[in-house]
Amino acid sequence: MPRVELHATIGDLLEKASAPTAEIAHHYLLGASAGTSLQAARFAHRAAAEAEELADFAGAVRLIDAGLEALDLGPDAPVVRIEMLIDRAQTLKFLGEAVESQQSSMQAFELATEAGELDLAIVAAIVYIGMPRIDR
Repeated sequence: MPRVELHATIGDLLEKASAPTAEIAHHYLLGASAGTSLQAARFAHRAAAEAEELADFAGAVRLIDAGLEALDLGPDAPVVRIEMLIDRAQTLKFLGEAVESQQSSMQAFELATEAGELDLAIVAAIVYIGMPRIDR
């Protein structure tokens, strides 16, 4: 069994065993392929939220970035990508990375507008102008 498939299988088993989200995300990300990219991205996003709760904002950004890379491997999932970009922008604000935060929120805004996700476009615009964190 190739290493990528092995990690995807381990991710499946860990998910069924209700293992810690970060551990599941780790294996899904290492096993990300066209067929598992969305699952890898979703678990990376969940693990990023948990990292934020522990005030590990840099770790959260790394997890979101890994999840966004995983999304590149599979079919288009615009809503997931937009939500991850918005969360990335908000987290970067906490790290004092204003320019990078604005770039992420602008990218989220543009994708949301193209996808007709106007509620997400509004959230991205609010994050861009620097409003406080928004929980959806």
